[in-house]
Amino acid sequence: MEDLPNWLDELTSEDEELIRDPVPSDDFMSDLRIEMTEEGAALAVEAEKPSGTGIEFLDTLLPWQRFTLATLLFLDVAVIGILFLTVLGRFSFS
Repeated sequence: MEDLPNWLDELTSEDEELIRDPVPSDDFMSDLRIEMTEEGAALAVEAEKPSGTGIEFLDTLLPWQRFTLATLLFLDVAVIGILFLTVLGRFSFS
C-alpha cells in the first residue's frame, strides 16, 4: 500500500475500523423498527388532514389579488378563443 495517496490510505483505515466493529444486528433492527413506527405515525397524521377542493387558497387572497387573477383568467380565455377562431377561419382581421 505504499503507492497509495495519503487520503486514500486514511479512507482504507476508516473502512477497516467499520469492518472490525460492525453495528450489532439487534440494536440496528430495533432502531429501524422504532424509526419505521415513528415514520408510520407521521404518515398517519398526514393522511388524516382533510383535503379540500383545491380552491381554498382563494379565501386567503386579498380582494385586489382576486381581481387580478380573475382579469388574467378572462384575458387568457379571450386570447385563446380569438386564436382558435382565427385558426379555424371563422374570424379574420380584414
